[in-house]
Amino acid sequence: MAQPKVPDSHVKEAERQLAEFFKTQGAVVAAKWPDDGKAHAGRSSKALSDVFDLARWNRVLAPTIFGIALAVATAAGRSILAGLGLSADDYDAERTHEWLTEHAAGVAAGINGATRFALADALDSGASAGDVREMFGLFIEYRAPRAARTEVTAATGFGVREAGQQSGQELTKTWITGSNPRKSHAAINGETVGLKDTFSNGARWPGDSRLDDKERSNCNCSMRVDKAT
Repeated sequence: MAQPKVPDSHVKEAERQLAEFFKTQGAVVAAKWPDDGKAHAGRSSKALSDVFDLARWNRVLAPTIFGIALAVATAAGRSILAGLGLSADDYDAERTHEWLTEHAAGVAAGINGATRFALADALDSGASAGDVREMFGLFIEYRAPRAARTEVTAATGFGVREAGQQSGQELTKTWITGSNPRKSHAAINGETVGLKDTFSNGARWPGDSRLDDKERSNCNCSMRVDKAT
């Protein structure tokens, strides 16, 4: 049996980086926000694009997500190889770069897409620049920790499966619920499937980006791998 060992510091560092991102993003958006928000009520697409460049923010955030995911997946993967009696140094992180790059782009687009939607609502309601700064303050307080936990969970699960595949051994994986789990996650606690198979909820690992946000966000479940019998 092998379970991932990922230091809690990875969650704190991910939270710090995402909070810093929202802080920077909020300052830029507020500086561009129209003085008279009510004059732009009605969700003018031009007004929205003037204050929020979605493509630009995706380019800014994706490398941050990639860095977080790479560090976590590598730590998890190395701990799994060690748990299987192999050398942790044999974990090949470069093999993960392509997938993690694609994953990071998707996550960045999801986070910034949600922000764009919130800003569209703010324009529609005639919000002021002060209101926008307050909104981003809430993003720092609430969204950054949730997104950090979600991405650490996802990267851990990916790293576990990747290490299992790199080990060359025939393995199974088992879902392990975290504290205060969703009912849907508690229902599959202890479920065991083949390493390359999906769990009954359609996930390859906890936090899998294939899951809906309501099933993925803030998940702190994990999984272990065992030698198949």
